[in-house]
Amino acid sequence: MQPDIICANGVFCADGKVLLTRESKNTAYYFPGGKVGVGETLTQTLQRELKEELSLVVSPDRFKWAFTHCGTAYNQPGKIVEFKVNP
Repeated sequence: MQPDIICANGVFCADGKVLLTRESKNTAYYFPGGKVGVGETLTQTLQRELKEELSLVVSPDRFKWAFTHCGTAYNQPGKIVEFKVNP
């Protein structure tokens, strides 16, 4: 499965809780992150998205890659997205 979109997402766990985000217009929850911009590394993307979405500034040394997943893009029929979780 060849991805059309590459995303960087973070899985953050503390005290037995997992951080999830949700857009106000949707009911689905997801791991924070987003699409990789032109010329961005996965770490830069995750840092940017965390700041934009949640006003969080996270040091890149806090990130560790856990897994990669390909699947159908949310709200984009026919598109395949590759999620790279925790750079």
